[in-house]
Amino acid sequence: MIAEGGGSTEAAEVVGSEAWELWSPTKPTLHMAKLSLCSSARSTCNDSVDFKFSLRMISRTAEPLQGPKGEVALLLNGEAFLQSGVLYQAYWPESLITPPSEEAMLQDLRSIKNSGFNMVRVHAAVLPAMFYHFCDLEGLLVWQDFPAGDGRALPIWDAARGTLELILEVRVLAYGYLGRTLRPSPAMDPDTDALLCHGKEDVVQLCLDAVLPLLSQIPEGVLTFGLCSRVRFGLHLPTRQHSRLVDLCTLALRQHFPGEPFLAFKIQYNPQLPPHRDCQNAHLPNLAIELLPAAEGGTWVESSHGSVAVECQDGRVRWGTVMTGSYRFSARRLLHSSYPGHGIRVLLVAWVPSSWQRCPTLLMQEVLDLGFVAPTPSQAQRAKESIWGPHTCWQPPISAATVQWGRGQLKPAPPEAIELEDSEDDVVIGALTECM
Repeated sequence: MIAEGGGSTEAAEVVGSEAWELWSPTKPTLHMAKLSLCSSARSTCNDSVDFKFSLRMISRTAEPLQGPKGEVALLLNGEAFLQSGVLYQAYWPESLITPPSEEAMLQDLRSIKNSGFNMVRVHAAVLPAMFYHFCDLEGLLVWQDFPAGDGRALPIWDAARGTLELILEVRVLAYGYLGRTLRPSPAMDPDTDALLCHGKEDVVQLCLDAVLPLLSQIPEGVLTFGLCSRVRFGLHLPTRQHSRLVDLCTLALRQHFPGEPFLAFKIQYNPQLPPHRDCQNAHLPNLAIELLPAAEGGTWVESSHGSVAVECQDGRVRWGTVMTGSYRFSARRLLHSSYPGHGIRVLLVAWVPSSWQRCPTLLMQEVLDLGFVAPTPSQAQRAKESIWGPHTCWQPPISAATVQWGRGQLKPAPPEAIELEDSEDDVVIGALTECM
């Protein structure tokens, strides 16, 4: 026996041991376990379950490698791992795409393993659960393709082709089945698909694929992750519940906005927000990526140079611009709202809470370990003096100044336009400024 443990509370009990062996293709170790429901009063067990499990860790290199898409390397149990495998079509002459027997599946996998391969890519099919169990036993990693179908599923067939809403409905059902079927298998890791060579567009699609099964669970169309700073500091509850989605979304944000800070993000499903400002945010800009854009829709952001008029809650009509794709804007200072379009819209929005600097050190480190990015002191200072809008260019960093002036001395400065919270009130400040 490697380890033994128990508990009397509803919380999970951790059973630890240094004797656990990690699963790998070279040593596919499965552990036997027994879980019993016992009565402390009678010292008897009412029920018990015997099962097998394994331990393994899939991760990636912290820094991108050289390559056209900023590739990263796959690590298995913390070590570099070269995969070599076959494209598994899952066809049998006697039964087409249905395995004729468990023995036939096992023979196929043993032939692959004996040929020197350590991985199979299951192509456009989902096989019985025993297939993935045999992969665990034989030591074969599994790359699971999404099943073919092109959006068609009984009884709608061709009626679903090209119809986005029906295609999404079919994919949600299919992903739910995949999760229930494949989650117990150590050989099949749903995270590995996001850990290798994906560019920006690929990662956005992976984010959308991970979000689709959750759409029906999103309360009021919003699901929030990362640092929570209201009342007290902590993590938003979904952060630990959906770790793969957090990995994908933080990766997408880092790719689209290199070096830009964000400590929280939310998924918005068909957002319908009136014009407002995010007063709880820091001065740093919001970062937005449309995972699934709606035709002619987007985010309206106020701008004196805009061409789209929107009536705000104070009764005034303001001009602005509808932003789409991936974009940043000063959500604390500029009025913004959802702009209606046609079809389903899924939006990823990230920001920095205004009280982030008071976050406890240990909690902040946990947030950063999840893939979020904290502001630097210069970024935080610069943000207080900057506005990011539809027609505003990036300002150079404060550290880019080359001429140093002594404290208390006056220096000439050209007139500078500063846009206040109300875009209609522009002022000119100039002539002389004092170095502090």
